[in-house]
Amino acid sequence: MHLKDLIQPTLDSVWIHFTDIAAGKNIQLTHKTAVDLSDPVVHALKEYDKVASGGRRAIVGLKFDEDSEKILGHFIALVACLRSGHVFCPLGGSAGSTHKNEPFCQNLSPSKVESENKNVSDQSDVNVSTDKQCSNVSAALETASSLGCGLLLTSARVSPSSRLLLKWPEIYLTELAGNSQLPGNIDSYLLSRELEYLITTSGTTGEPKPVFVTGSSIIPNVLDIKKAFQVTAEDRIFLSSPLTFDPSLIDIFVSLAAGCQLAVVPSRQKLTHGGDIVLKLGVTILQCTPSLVKIMLNQIDDKPANKQDIKLRVLAVGGEICSPKVKSIMRSLMKDNVRIFHLYGLTEMSVWQSMIQIDENNLDKMPIYTVSKNLLSQVEIQSHAKDNEKQGEVIIFSTTRLCFDKNGMSFSPLNTGDLAEWNGPDLCWTGRSDSQVKILGQKLNLDHLNSRISTILNRETFSLYHKAQTTENEKSMIITFVLNEEPLISKYQINLMLQKHLRPQELPTQIILLPKFPLNRHNKIDRNALKDLIKTENGASENTFKNVDEKLEIIANLWKDLIGNAPNDEDNFINAGGDSFLAVNLVNSAMTLIPDIKESLFEVLVEKTFKDVKCFISNETTIKDESLQYPSKRLKLEQDEDLQENVPKIYENKEITVKLKGRTSFVQNTQSKANLGNIELDITKELRFQSKWKVDFEKCIDGSPIYVSLNREQYLVCGAHSGLIKCLTPENGECLWELRLPDRIESSPATAIINHSNISQSAVVLIGCFDFCLYALCLQTGVIKWSFKTEGIVKCTPLFLPPTAVYFGSYDHYFYKLDLESGSLSWKVKISESSIYTTPVFLPPYKGLLTASLDGTVACLDADSGDITWRLELGRPVFANPLYDEVLNCVYVCCVDCNVYAVSPTGEKLWSVDVGGPIFSSPVIYESQGERILCFGCHDNQVYGVNLESKRIIWEMKLFSPVYSSLDIVQVKSQVGNFTSIIILCATTQGDVYLLCHKKHETEAINDKTPTEKSTTNSFVTEPISSTAKSELDFSPVASNPAILASARLPGNVFSSPLYLRNNSVIVGCRDNFLYCFSIQA
Repeated sequence: MHLKDLIQPTLDSVWIHFTDIAAGKNIQLTHKTAVDLSDPVVHALKEYDKVASGGRRAIVGLKFDEDSEKILGHFIALVACLRSGHVFCPLGGSAGSTHKNEPFCQNLSPSKVESENKNVSDQSDVNVSTDKQCSNVSAALETASSLGCGLLLTSARVSPSSRLLLKWPEIYLTELAGNSQLPGNIDSYLLSRELEYLITTSGTTGEPKPVFVTGSSIIPNVLDIKKAFQVTAEDRIFLSSPLTFDPSLIDIFVSLAAGCQLAVVPSRQKLTHGGDIVLKLGVTILQCTPSLVKIMLNQIDDKPANKQDIKLRVLAVGGEICSPKVKSIMRSLMKDNVRIFHLYGLTEMSVWQSMIQIDENNLDKMPIYTVSKNLLSQVEIQSHAKDNEKQGEVIIFSTTRLCFDKNGMSFSPLNTGDLAEWNGPDLCWTGRSDSQVKILGQKLNLDHLNSRISTILNRETFSLYHKAQTTENEKSMIITFVLNEEPLISKYQINLMLQKHLRPQELPTQIILLPKFPLNRHNKIDRNALKDLIKTENGASENTFKNVDEKLEIIANLWKDLIGNAPNDEDNFINAGGDSFLAVNLVNSAMTLIPDIKESLFEVLVEKTFKDVKCFISNETTIKDESLQYPSKRLKLEQDEDLQENVPKIYENKEITVKLKGRTSFVQNTQSKANLGNIELDITKELRFQSKWKVDFEKCIDGSPIYVSLNREQYLVCGAHSGLIKCLTPENGECLWELRLPDRIESSPATAIINHSNISQSAVVLIGCFDFCLYALCLQTGVIKWSFKTEGIVKCTPLFLPPTAVYFGSYDHYFYKLDLESGSLSWKVKISESSIYTTPVFLPPYKGLLTASLDGTVACLDADSGDITWRLELGRPVFANPLYDEVLNCVYVCCVDCNVYAVSPTGEKLWSVDVGGPIFSSPVIYESQGERILCFGCHDNQVYGVNLESKRIIWEMKLFSPVYSSLDIVQVKSQVGNFTSIIILCATTQGDVYLLCHKKHETEAINDKTPTEKSTTNSFVTEPISSTAKSELDFSPVASNPAILASARLPGNVFSSPLYLRNNSVIVGCRDNFLYCFSIQA
């Protein structure tokens, strides 16, 4: 069977119905008229064959104006080619088109159109001599010749030798020289009459290439689709695709085979009159891209009155991923009994190779293939994932549907380059293999990422990988375009939504809002036009240096996009609502958009005002070493007269417990192991967080609470942005005392335990404040013993070393040693030109102190003299507290550059582990079954476990949002059975608090489960973890991963590190201003 057998030459019903909606013009051609009009063209083609050597039929190029009624000539010329047995090649021809993927980049100039039907075989004397036309003619002839065309049928004269075959619609025949032979085996296929047409691929997934299509390949496609759509002579199919896009051939051939109408409009009106086309033309079958669905059907979907007039009964989409809006339109059409089909295929195997009917059960997945449900025959589709991977490349096989390249080689089996993942019997597209990019050292599939972004925002999006040139190297960028339809959305709102669900390397570097997406000739989103928009949006090419005003405008816009408000001169980024996460994102984005920006912008951003940022950018002034003068009422600080006497020497007592950020230690931050106390908890039962109490601190809590057990009394101490520091009883939250310091508190408190004549003990609370001071308070009374003022805000948690040494860093770039008794300065040292956030760690064998700054400088100082013994430059900020491992004699430093480093006591990098995002969480170590595991949270929403012997990640737990705070780890002895387990307490920035269980020491089972609604039933949970979110939890990769024992969601973000107490209580601070206490109950 050949395509010519689909023609019905005696059928007198309408085939082509051309409508110019704007001009109010309607022209109809019946099946019989089209055949009659093709007679002179058939005659001319056969005359050419008589003089052609070898009996080979010439390849005939078809180029007709698609923006006027001249397009009618294309259908007559195509029928002529089918009747005469010539291979045809659509070459397109919308006026003014300049799309790079179209074979002809210019269009032929239109000539006068005769309005009457006449069969003309003689040559006309039409004049075509203009400079512009000569250029177009040259391009037309060159492209046709390069594809091996021997003849050219056009709607305008392209050469003085062009011969007018038909006056209306105009059809010219031009003979092209030098095409007697084609490469490889194509000549033999032409002689055998197996080939039906030649078409070029769109170039969307690579360079355009010619594809020779056989009748055995395209005809089953046409007949299968006709059968699945149940097409009859009463139907009206809309020609949605340009003539160079092979889905247009399905519309044409199905309409021929069924004897039904083919509705045709000028090309541009598909985008401008979408809804009118479907309604006024009475379209019953629509096959198009998802982008065109939204244009043509969105208006109808929005106006219920129009639905009464719609005659559409079949919608088939393919060629692009379906946005949430398109799926919504489909869902609405299903309710009106419109049948929906999802098409998948490549031109190399003739248009479509898979067609799946869509219903409510598979609409969200939109599979490209379903086992035993493919409505297209004679093809097999497979996808096999490699080891440890979920997705594999899609491969298409066929022994009958064969197409050939220019050398006559079959495309089957076809490696598509598409990636897909099996979901039961459904194969779901996940992206292109060539869309793999590397951001922050991690591989990403840009198509999959864009799909996730679109789902999160519930909007149509398109993401591109872009490289911007800086002064030193190229910066990799993800640019995401967002369709900003009603309800309108701001970049700030977009950033907030994406930060909750995406890992740091997945966050777009730049977001560009568009009122609509530009489409290419194939009605797909135009990548090239979007790339041009990037240059327009950024004001210039990224490799050019910008002036000061342009730089400041970029930074101000990034500021506004991230925290919602444009900056004023006196605004500080943190005070205005930002945090360290957002500051890192802003600087990373700025460095990609401004070639000569420096990373030290981060420090200015978080410490100083926008006015200082201006100075930094312009280099007009040198910024002084002074921090923000935060407006606050200064309090007169009273001295603790009871503690004016010499403080007795501190000594270790086993009954004294100090617990802070996952460590139980007499001297904080010197012990590398997690708390392994004798906690009893039956983890074989279903556990839940039960609220016990909450205490209002008036403003958000970012610092972590500290637990102290002293002289059989228990204390909880915590500070807040309100300046309040409160001491509470852990059991019921009763306030023992409170003190309001002059400014914000973000520092976590530390303690120094004091022995009074070996009979009783007291303790001093050490805490930093935004008023530049470090305070020493009496734990029992809250009375201030002393304060020491630096030249910058103090966020660092101090370190106390017996007998009387207090160490801490300040945002004035200095590291201090004070005397506990008097608060006097022993020495101060500047380790770099950057602020110090981290808590120092003591290296006992070396009497050294290790600290790190926000420019990535790691320094070791002599604890007695303050002399710097060595420095190590990591190049990116360090927020996490370093941790000393006394077993392996090294220090672990977690950095914003997505690495955890093992550093020797002499300052050498021993090894590093790369993770999926910046690390702000301080690491802890636990031991289980002979393994020592370094554990920490990450900004990529994961908690990691690194085996310290193998130096590799052995487990990771993916949660729903970044983990900024440190973990608390305890060893639990089961109340039932004889085994112990490692319990990990963690909190995410979104406000989720998790109790995880990693390993057990016996074989008794642990209740391995994801969060349930029962696990979030406490009264503080305002937003339960959804069932959708539960299904997204990832328990990958290599070793046994933690199981979730219980979870809860707090009403605000959490940056404070939670504490797990021996009575199975959990303490955690929240940005909703409250400190919470939960009990863990079965």
